[in-house]
Amino acid sequence: MSLNNKIALITGASSDIGLATALEFVKSGIKGLVLTYHKNKSKIEKIIDNIKEYGCDVIVSKVDVSKISEI
Repeated sequence: MSLNNKIALITGASSDIGLATALEFVKSGIKGLVLTYHKNKSKIEKIIDNIKEYGCDVIVSKVDVSKISEI
C-alpha cells in the first residue's frame, strides 16, 4: 500500500512505538503527520527536523485521548 499523499494521525507519538511508526511512515512517503502526546513533547521535538527532511508536514498537539473534550 502506498502512503504517498496520505496523512496519518499517531496518538501517543512520544512513545518509542509512536516515534518508530512516525519515522517508518515518512520513509514510506507519507505526506503529513499529526502527532499527539500527553506528557513528553521533548521526545517528539527531537525527531521533527528528521521528519521534515523527508518533505513531510507535521502538526504536533498535546492531547489526553482519555478526555472526550480534548479530542
